Amino acid sequence: MAATELINSINAAADGAPLELEESERAELLAACDRLKGKLGNPFEATLRFVFAAHQAMALRVAIDMKLFDAAASSGDIAVEELATKTGADALLITRIIRILVGMGLFIEREQGTYAATQNAGAYVTGSPLKEAVIHISSYIPILAQLPEYFEKYGFKNPDDAFNGPFQYAIAFNVVMGISRMNRGEEWFEFYLVQEKLQVQAASKPLLVDVGGGLGHDLVALRKNHPSLHGKLIVQDLPVVINEAKDLPQGIEAMAHNFFTTQPVKGAKAYYLRTVLHDWPNKQAREILGNI
Repeated sequence: MAATELINSINAAADGAPLELEESERAELLAACDRLKGKLGNPFEATLRFVFAAHQAMALRVAIDMKLFDAAASSGDIAVEELATKTGADALLITRIIRILVGMGLFIEREQGTYAATQNAGAYVTGSPLKEAVIHISSYIPILAQLPEYFEKYGFKNPDDAFNGPFQYAIAFNVVMGISRMNRGEEWFEFYLVQEKLQVQAASKPLLVDVGGGLGHDLVALRKNHPSLHGKLIVQDLPVVINEAKDLPQGIEAMAHNFFTTQPVKGAKAYYLRTVLHDWPNKQAREILGNI
């Protein structure tokens, strides 16, 4: 195929009406585009893309923090001066940040000093799970920056101790709490035979202990879907987290507990650990389970 014909075909697909594709077709098309980009690109272009990825992540994070996406949402074309008024941020800083976002496909520059948010920009307004994910994940970039120094110091060995890893090397505390709970698909209590298998004889008995359960979101959802369950539902986490677990529904108890110490609730029907063990090496995972 001649280059001109290929360019015209790609432009027609990009500029035309949205394609109606199955998810598998969409994935295959994206993969084909990536292969073509890799075939046409050169090492210099690839290097620029690799090393400036962190700059893009930080531009996205700063734009979220200054509520730039909120200000631009549903506004159509909007001038930098108006964005500055809405956000309270400096107009020159907004210009510098938004130029990066243009390159990321989140804004379009209509004319000098005037921009419009694209459809994807709506994913980062207040209340969006992806916005919260960006805030959480971008907080790890300072840790990533320390990885070369960490691995050189420890002889380029794979970290095997959760208390002496890159995180502890870069930051002076050991606990990072929470990430917004995005849509995780089917919940366990939607397919597990809760009414048949998750039962205790008396309402005073512990039914389920959510170990490392954060603010109790999972137990709240369980109670909502199975309001007739008998027994205590207990969410456990560190005091700094449990202190924020407020207004829990009746029947759900919040308990401060460090899962590296002996489990204080004995004889529960089930102990539930979600997104806990995968965060720890085998050494600490065995210790957590051994304390239950």
